[in-house]
Amino acid sequence: LKQLTKPQIFGVMISYLAVIFIALILIYYGGNWIAGHFSNTLFKYVVFFAVVCVSLYLCISVLNKVLDKITNSILPLK
Repeated sequence: LKQLTKPQIFGVMISYLAVIFIALILIYYGGNWIAGHFSNTLFKYVVFFAVVCVSLYLCISVLNKVLDKITNSILPLK
């Protein structure tokens, strides 16, 4: 983190907060909306788990690209 400037650190913080918010919205509203279409409880949980996994994968992928762009390839750590 010592290699980053203050605007880059601010951008990283905003990026993390934005991705957390988007993931929360996708998981809560999207997961409940899709799972609500099924009457079988076990299938609801399986579908909700799949929505969580897909949402997290998408959000992490976007976050990695944004961090790479903001920090000039310093973050994410590989």
